[in-house]
Amino acid sequence: TRDVQLMGEAFFTVTHNAKKPFIVKLGKHRIKVLGTEFSVVAYPQDNTIQVDLVSGKVQMDVSDGKGCKNYKSAVLQPSHSLVLDKTTGKLNKSKIPDSFFKYWQEGKYQFDDESFVNLAKKIDRIFGVEIIFEDEIIKNRNFTGTFNIDDNIYTMMEVFRQASGEPFDFHVKRNKIYIKSIK
Repeated sequence: TRDVQLMGEAFFTVTHNAKKPFIVKLGKHRIKVLGTEFSVVAYPQDNTIQVDLVSGKVQMDVSDGKGCKNYKSAVLQPSHSLVLDKTTGKLNKSKIPDSFFKYWQEGKYQFDDESFVNLAKKIDRIFGVEIIFEDEIIKNRNFTGTFNIDDNIYTMMEVFRQASGEPFDFHVKRNKIYIKSIK
């Protein structure tokens, strides 16, 4: 087999080879691939695993927790997502949003009415910079917009500051950005 272990995010383009199946291992869960393009978001600290299928076919095998050979399986159709809730074991299917293609193919992350705390997680994963909220006021502020994965983090933080509606200051210390509202 062609096995990879993933912790994080990746976009795969896999050539079909019936003699050598391609398997993405996600801790106790796995994805079997049959020649396709897809992405996976599987961070160990997150409560979900997400698979987005562009073309081809994938099968997600979800461990029942009783052993390494006991799985329930779900097959995903092109242009659809499958999200596993790791705490409940439930699988939810949905259509891939248009913003998916901009992110993986153009390096643009689009967000619509997304909380700053959720954006902070994405910023950390893309830029390697942890955002620390020193109070709750700004943390729950929602934003709509787009940023590029090659944007300057300082310029981007200034844009968030100007668009926040709630004034805040930020300062950088190594790979951390501290945000505090101005009262």
